[in-house]
Amino acid sequence: TERCDGRTMYQDKNHNVVPCMKTRETAFSIDNIFGYDLETFVDSETKYLTVYACSWYYKGEQHVSYGQTAFNQMFDFIVEHVKDAVLCAYNGSRFDHHFLVEEAIKRGIKVPDLLIVDGNAILGGNLLSNKFWDIARFTQSSLKDACYSFKVPEHITKGEFDHTKMNSWDDVDKYELEVRKYLQNDVLSMMWIVDKL
Repeated sequence: TERCDGRTMYQDKNHNVVPCMKTRETAFSIDNIFGYDLETFVDSETKYLTVYACSWYYKGEQHVSYGQTAFNQMFDFIVEHVKDAVLCAYNGSRFDHHFLVEEAIKRGIKVPDLLIVDGNAILGGNLLSNKFWDIARFTQSSLKDACYSFKVPEHITKGEFDHTKMNSWDDVDKYELEVRKYLQNDVLSMMWIVDKL
């Protein structure tokens, strides 16, 4: 919460509300939003969710990485190019943000002690100099329904893809063109909604 003098308040470990020395948060701007989306399947060998495709939009440019190095390519981009931004994925608090935190830990990148977590949802906190944010917590709907409500143009609105088709790396290769279009529109439609919101 915020007091009228502009200083941020938080609770310490004893649940006392105390002022933070930091002043106001930086206002959101479409220019400092790193909007991203991950596509995954359950790897039959490891039995873990595996990222096979990523799309991200940052500073007016959209990027897509695909295949076995897709997630590493996106994470490398964040490390090298994304500073003081807002990391936003639709429903990222319950899904996508977790992959970023896990990768940071694997790479020995310090993850701050102050991640705001509710159940298994990462509601806030920092990664490198960037903040986590989940627009789905504000729209309270599916991305498809949010596209309808915010009148996202048809050429970038969220499409449909049958995720049950993805069960192996062979499937990843087989459906690449279909997935790329679907993934690009997911991010573009989310960014449209972020801008309007």
